[in-house]
Amino acid sequence: EKLDKLTKEIIAVAVSAVSGCDY
Repeated sequence: EKLDKLTKEIIAVAVSAVSGCDY
């Protein structure tokens, strides 16, 4: 459960980085 939350956070950061790069 804790790992899942951490993974979700990492994915959110990765998506944000990709979105920032896209724009």
